[in-house]
Amino acid sequence: MCPFILKNGKFVAVNEKLFQYSDFETLLFSERFRAIRNTFPFFRETVDLLHLKFRILNQPVPEILNADGKEMKRQMERLLVKNKLYKSAVVKTCFFRKEKNVEYIISVEALETFRFEINKKGLLVDVFDKIPKAVSGLSNLSFGSEALWKMAVAHLPGSGIDDFLLINSEEKIIEGIAKKLLLVKGNKLTGVSVSSGAYMDVSGTAIPAIAGNLGLSFSEDNGFSMEDLYEADELILLDSVNGIQWVLGFREKRYYNIKAKLINKELNKLRHL
Repeated sequence: MCPFILKNGKFVAVNEKLFQYSDFETLLFSERFRAIRNTFPFFRETVDLLHLKFRILNQPVPEILNADGKEMKRQMERLLVKNKLYKSAVVKTCFFRKEKNVEYIISVEALETFRFEINKKGLLVDVFDKIPKAVSGLSNLSFGSEALWKMAVAHLPGSGIDDFLLINSEEKIIEGIAKKLLLVKGNKLTGVSVSSGAYMDVSGTAIPAIAGNLGLSFSEDNGFSMEDLYEADELILLDSVNGIQWVLGFREKRYYNIKAKLINKELNKLRHL
């Protein structure tokens, strides 16, 4: 654990008492950023997402997010330097409601990489069918999905798989746990439309450009069927912190990772945007 966090712009040692019990009731939401050396991939898109969440919750946008998040970026850079993290890290921001104001805490966790690194061992996945994901105005956001994600995570131990694929109320397969789902068949790359309730991770904004760079056609569907997964050449999970993760197997089906590696390479080229 890194020794320092930032609370409302001031450094605090992690072993100091920060919270009272009532503080947890005032938590609005949290968001994670990936830091790679001195860059924050998808920073602008994540700041836009934070603005959206504050509007949905009818809360004032904190000053730290003004001017496209310039001050937030500065505070994140300060914390990374204070903790001597010069390679790679995950930065977590938590926002709290305090009377008429919004306060924040920023923490960091070190990663031993210089880039988005694709997983060496492919993931084994299956469908989580205990409960479907309802399609609503909040389905695309983390705080409209987290309850279902937690339920799915709780069923992972002892399952023999690494991740679950979630279905919506129309029994379409739409996402992983807090990850976008992409399907490769031939030279076609397909994602899932947010209108189907799929998680709107900000990393998805890079996919159309990446597909174009690789000569792949890209489109979005209303979700995938079991048959689609069995006929696919590759399955890919994607999020803005971990980047590309390739799927080795869905039940008895096995996949390649040729396009996944190429997409990961392009993702690293685009991370400064």
